[in-house]
Amino acid sequence: MLGLTLALRLRQAGQEVTLYEAAPSLGGLAAAWQVGDVVWDRYYHVIMRSDIHLRRLLQELDLEQEIRWATTRTNFFSGEAMHPLNDAFDYLRLPALGPVDKARLAATILYAARIEDGRRLEAMTAEAWLSRLSGRDTYRRLWHPLLRAKLGDNANQASAAYIWSVIRRFYGARQGGIKRETFGYVPGGYHRILGKLAAKLTAEGAEVKTGAPVSRVQGGRNGIQIFTQDSTKQFDRVVMTCASPIALKTCEGLGALEKARHGAIKYQGIVRSLW
Repeated sequence: MLGLTLALRLRQAGQEVTLYEAAPSLGGLAAAWQVGDVVWDRYYHVIMRSDIHLRRLLQELDLEQEIRWATTRTNFFSGEAMHPLNDAFDYLRLPALGPVDKARLAATILYAARIEDGRRLEAMTAEAWLSRLSGRDTYRRLWHPLLRAKLGDNANQASAAYIWSVIRRFYGARQGGIKRETFGYVPGGYHRILGKLAAKLTAEGAEVKTGAPVSRVQGGRNGIQIFTQDSTKQFDRVVMTCASPIALKTCEGLGALEKARHGAIKYQGIVRSLW
């Protein structure tokens, strides 16, 4: 989605754009699966009211008005039973936390939701930040189980910026006086969104190449060369929106510091279950 949207913005700014996608179809992690006549999103994707940039893009694609909003239901497993967590009253009744812990939890969520720029949190772990704000007991009983369920063994290494972004996004999804979460989706899922986006790119004059993995990116005096299995093409500028390990393997001429910084990034895999 990042690469596709960037390509669209560059084309709208008057640049000649060629987009390379290694997979046979566009979308990356937002792409769809198809079994027979059934098509569904490969991963769990929702639209929230706070996703302003996405909603603006959907408006350009004439899809924003089609978003269907639904109130969601959430439960928390305490180790003994399931407890609803859908509004402020449910939080007050949560047996895993005492009154002081609940007050600190509420203060943490409100504080995090009001932070505009989370870059300063990148150097701090979520464990340290949440323990300081919510207390060790709240972290141990609530935050850590949630992080562990999402990140597995990397729960204690996650950046505070990660959990800040999650809190801020989910807080923005809560509507009304008792703050119930509302999630949205476009009928047809991201398969339909990607189809509309690809069509708009083509209509705007961008060249889209699917099934064209880039094997090498090489800079020179006259520009930057892109090597694929079938061709070599030269450009003035190249933007890569792939994962750092792929960029590290593909881009020639990176300095020692660039290689070290790309190589130090750890990527978290996702475990999915189909029910």
